[in-house]
Order: sequence, then structure tokens, then C-alpha cells
Amino acid sequence: MPPKQAIAKSHTALKTLIETTSPANLQKALLSALPNSTDEELGALSNMLSSVKKAASTQKHCVRCHDTFYENQNHPKACTIQHTDEADTVYVGNTLVAVMLCCGFRFDPEQNNPSKFCILATHTTNPKDVKYYDEDEEDGNVNVITCEETGCVKTKRKGASSNGPAKKK
Repeated sequence: MPPKQAIAKSHTALKTLIETTSPANLQKALLSALPNSTDEELGALSNMLSSVKKAASTQKHCVRCHDTFYENQNHPKACTIQHTDEADTVYVGNTLVAVMLCCGFRFDPEQNNPSKFCILATHTTNPKDVKYYDEDEEDGNVNVITCEETGCVKTKRKGASSNGPAKKK
């Protein structure tokens, strides 16, 4: 067994290597090393990646788009909400502009709407990360509503148990 000082240096060097390597290169290196790895090395790597494995197998509910997702499949364009078909046209100076009623997105009505989505973001389970539509204030995106309004979550009655979020059809 190497002395503690050598292990500490290895630990620091390995930490630096992981922090400075791109995710794609790190994944490529791990995948290419797997076929020649010993059972001991595979066991050590499996233990180190146990939190990733748990996240990959835990189904979550996005409180913005109301889809289910796994954290390992979440990315900056995973949560999508499409525009409604409703738009108004207005003149801005001498130019005719179409304004989507759902979110206020503006585009040239003589061309197709270049944006298919109102929302393109990462999925979230935290309602504080979401700006919901406020009907009283007529503020926000009309497509972004709470789980209660969508029917994902049923209101708990006193003494009743919850079966979790309803599945989207």
C-alpha cells in the first residue's frame, strides 16, 4: 500500500484531472477503459457512481411542463412548452409584428414563427424556479400553470393519503 502522502498527492491530482477534463472526454475515457477493467476496479467505479445510478433510476415530476423525467436525462432544453396558436399583429413603427399571446414572443408574421416553444429549459421539481401565470395580474406565460391547476397533484383531505402525481396522458 502506498504511503499516505502519495495517496494524498494522487487524490489531488485525480481531482484536478476530473475538474479540468470535459464531460465528453471523461465519458470516452471511462467507456474505453471498461473492457479491460478488473472486477475490483469495476466495483470501485460502481461505488463511486452510486449517486449517479440512484439519480438515473429515480423518476421525478417537472413542476413547469408536468412531464416525468430522470435527472441523468435532464439538460437545458429538456423542459419544453409549446406556444399556443393565438397571436395578435401590431405595428412597431412601420413594421408589422406578430406577438404570441401566450408569452409575448414577437416575430415577422410574413414568415413562419421561428420559435416552436415558449419555454425551453431544464426540468425542475422546485416551484420557486418557475414563474407561473398569474390570472389576476394577467402576468406571465398562460401555458405555465401549477400542478394543482393541471391536475398533477390532488388536494389532500384530512386523513387521506396521496398516491403521488398523476401521470400525464
